[in-house]
Amino acid sequence: MSDVFVAISDAKRRDVLESLAVKSQTATELATTTGETLASVNKHLTILVDAGLVKASRAKTAVYSSNPAALKALGVWVAKFAGAELNAEFQARARELADKAGVLANQGSAWLAKKFNPKSKATDIEGLAKELGRFFADAKKTANDELGDTVSKAVKEVKAKVQEVTKKPEAKKPATKKPTKKA
Repeated sequence: MSDVFVAISDAKRRDVLESLAVKSQTATELATTTGETLASVNKHLTILVDAGLVKASRAKTAVYSSNPAALKALGVWVAKFAGAELNAEFQARARELADKAGVLANQGSAWLAKKFNPKSKATDIEGLAKELGRFFADAKKTANDELGDTVSKAVKEVKAKVQEVTKKPEAKKPATKKPTKKA
């Protein structure tokens, strides 16, 4: 990896790498693109090829192209140090997004509370939860009261029917003769 560090330590070589990242070029084209002499570009290309950062074709006139795979090890090494900073940045961004989500959730809760009760004073999720709790408790009480009234009414009707049935005299059955036993 030290060859990679040496190769990218020079600003001119980084310019060559950036130019090759855009498109493959000959040494002459690179000299024109970077504004360097052909001798200087050839020197830089030799170092970049030795480090594995650049590939050269085997044509009569070599065409150079970047080799991003060679930078992978460098990327892994840099990521070790940048990772901690990025993690802190991601956590800060996540907190910002969570705060925004909380604001939106509270706005939505206030809107929903107004739908249940136009006089609602709920401004956040907790207020909405309390309002919904009261709403459902009232609905349950009303349902229980109505059910209790219906059951009480049915029980009274059943008692009345039972009393009516028990008050009626039974129809007399015709007397049946018992057979006599002969001795």
